[in-house]
Amino acid sequence: MKVGKLCTIGDSIGIVVPRQYREQLGWFKGDQIAQQVSGNTIVLHNITERLTRPVVKRKEFGDGQASGRRIRR
Repeated sequence: MKVGKLCTIGDSIGIVVPRQYREQLGWFKGDQIAQQVSGNTIVLHNITERLTRPVVKRKEFGDGQASGRRIRR
């Protein structure tokens, strides 16, 4: 379990979802997240509909670099 703290976002407060959790859940920036309170627990559900989840892979270059851009030599 990771522990975070509440942060201010305008007039509201928010929490940060760690990248590891986001990737494990298949969530992406801009997804619609439904929120519900059950007792003293907040339950979050991703309600964004997708036929398939996009897969992002790093580019492999012939020089052994795995990056989004090439390094000029």
